[in-house]
Amino acid sequence: MDYNEIKTKIQNTKIIVTGPHFSGTGLCATALADDLGYEMYANVDDYETAVTLLKPRDRIILQAPALCHKAHELNAAIILMIRPFHEIVIDENKYDW
Repeated sequence: MDYNEIKTKIQNTKIIVTGPHFSGTGLCATALADDLGYEMYANVDDYETAVTLLKPRDRIILQAPALCHKAHELNAAIILMIRPFHEIVIDENKYDW
C-alpha cells in the first residue's frame, strides 16, 4: 500500500507520529500536516497533554517520539517510524544529545 492509498483512509483522522528519537518523526509529521492541511503539535512528550490535545480535534497530528510506549492507548492512527540504530547514534552524537 502506498501513501496515496493510505491518504484517502486517514482523512479527518487524528494521527500520532512516533518512534525512536532521531528516526524522522518530525519530518514525517511536518510533511503530513502540510499535505493534509492538519494542525500539528511537535514534541508532545506527556501522555495527559496528548489526550487533551486529541480530544476536541479531528484533523490533528502529534509528533511524539517520547510517547512511543503509550501511543497504542490513544484514540488515533499511529505512524511508527523506523531507522537503523547506527544512524540514530550518529545523529545523536552530531547533535550532542
